Amino acid sequence: MKSAIAAGIGLFIAFIGLQNTGLIIKDSGSAVKLNAHFTSPDLIIFFTGLLTIAVLHARKVRGSILWGIVVATALATGLKTGF
Repeated sequence: MKSAIAAGIGLFIAFIGLQNTGLIIKDSGSAVKLNAHFTSPDLIIFFTGLLTIAVLHARKVRGSILWGIVVATALATGLKTGF
């Protein structure tokens, strides 16, 4: 039961995060749907940060989540200022 509650809370937090990134959007027919515009700047930043975290974590780099956040922040700042 403890594991099920932890998994449910984790999935709920992940769902909220995916809504905030714009990957999941509200739909009138169903509750939510997948965003079809994968080339929006918000999603490019999200996928770049997620991919960075996944690669660094697979290579067992300490602080992989922090490095992913730094890469995504730098990309977002660069896109905002126009490099």
